Amino acid sequence: MVMAVLTLVVPLPAGYGGLRWLAAGVLVCMLLIGLAGWRIGPERAGRLVPRRLRPVLGQIAGGAAMLSQRRHMAGAVGLQLLTVLGRIASLAALLHAFGMPAGAAPLVVCLMVLAGLVAISPGGLGVREAAVVPVLVATYGMAAEPALAVSLAVQATALVVAGTGAAAALAAVQLRPPRIA
Repeated sequence: MVMAVLTLVVPLPAGYGGLRWLAAGVLVCMLLIGLAGWRIGPERAGRLVPRRLRPVLGQIAGGAAMLSQRRHMAGAVGLQLLTVLGRIASLAALLHAFGMPAGAAPLVVCLMVLAGLVAISPGGLGVREAAVVPVLVATYGMAAEPALAVSLAVQATALVVAGTGAAAALAAVQLRPPRIA
């Protein structure tokens, strides 16, 4: 939802204006589905779902149950917004470090998230570059090499952060082994 809103407010390159209509359509559909689910109730809405998908719907509903309390929902929304803002800020710093305009960060984050939906390679490698590099080159007049370097630097940063987190988790398990019941 945050990416759809960003698509509406971020300057898009020439020829990508249709994405605004797509983002607006996604937001309207989400609103209509939410209103319909609220209006008809969860039990009746569950009966509209095919039997094969009901277990999946039950798992989704279990995760969404925390959103029924305002405090938990506010915390979840706040953390998600902080995450998105953190991604944009870190990408703006990375773009600035490569001598590119930091204002391109919201657009690049949107493209990276959309490219991540196409899971044809590990970590979205290649797909993200195919989405980000031409847009940076066309919109901001950058050379392709620095734009590609930024995209690869994002992947390297994610790898270092994930590896550090994994090492910390392994160290925590070694310090306090889990108890098997």
